[in-house]
Amino acid sequence: MRRIFLLFSLFFTCICSAESLKGLDLLGLAKLNAPIIAREIDPNSAIGLLDVTFGDPMPNLTRLIQSGKVSAVRVHLGDGTPSNHQCRGNELSLSYMASQAKKWAAYSSKFATVQWYVNAWLEHGCTDRKLVDGWYAQIKKYWPAAIQVCSQWRGYCPAGLLKEIHGGGHGDVTSNDGVSLFDSNSFDFVNSGKVLTLGWTNCMNGRVTGEKGTPPPPLQRKNWCTTNEIRQAVRIMRSPQWKPVMAGCIDINPPRISKTNAEYYGLGADDGRGNKPMLILPDKVSGFKILSPQGKQVGCFKYYGTYTNPKLFRYYEGNCSGKTPDQLMDLIGGEWGKIVTGNKCYNWSSIRRLGVYR
Repeated sequence: MRRIFLLFSLFFTCICSAESLKGLDLLGLAKLNAPIIAREIDPNSAIGLLDVTFGDPMPNLTRLIQSGKVSAVRVHLGDGTPSNHQCRGNELSLSYMASQAKKWAAYSSKFATVQWYVNAWLEHGCTDRKLVDGWYAQIKKYWPAAIQVCSQWRGYCPAGLLKEIHGGGHGDVTSNDGVSLFDSNSFDFVNSGKVLTLGWTNCMNGRVTGEKGTPPPPLQRKNWCTTNEIRQAVRIMRSPQWKPVMAGCIDINPPRISKTNAEYYGLGADDGRGNKPMLILPDKVSGFKILSPQGKQVGCFKYYGTYTNPKLFRYYEGNCSGKTPDQLMDLIGGEWGKIVTGNKCYNWSSIRRLGVYR
């Protein structure tokens, strides 16, 4: 019996150690509400951030680290996206990289319990191997304690570095950057990173899903994450809860869609439906009740109209009960509930998109 127990313990330890650290890719941390984030994140969280573009992230990062919940931080020292991921401009100079590495080495030395990961440039498109090797040589020289990561946009990455994948796929470090966590297949994403898995959504850059035209410059953005969005993102990044067996209910499979966060058009432009659940289903009815597995009603969806596919119909929670995904999860008592109309019943997740993903 003792031998079986020891073997089980070793197996369990191996499984746990193979899991990546999970957290949020708070690129615009300098502008985000640090007290809210510090309260909502889980213990042993990883944090991603982008330096300079949104201002100085260090004061807010200090607040998060002082919460005692942050185990790892991934820093992008520069932003490769303004030049359309191209290898040009003084912002890619070796002297800049040296000054950034020195600055972060001095800051990180204050927090011995945090593991630091450093990427030279967010999504660089540089194929100049000498220059890219030079960036990482400067980092190694001035910030040797940090683990080096490379996030390229069809650019060159030196051998031996952790590779960071954005928007989908699996890698050493993964981030939803570019594809909202609320629209992704989060069941797959939460296990996509070997070392770090960082959830991202538009508000972490001060943007919205319903954005039209050219986005405002980073320092002029105002649509930063609310408590509800941070809370939902934190919950999504946890391991998915088991779906209970609910008699008579079927899954929401393609072409059906359960979208937890309807398009949001920003402060002053929302009609109440934004960032609240919506359904796209082949059933044309007046609406659906949102029930807990035990049958308690906690919310509702109201019929809105047809979808782009005329055989599918839209339903919004925002113009019915008006609750956010995290609020519905609290009322249900877990991730999973059901939506019901007449004799039709679907298994429904309060915080994760189902059916068709982006």
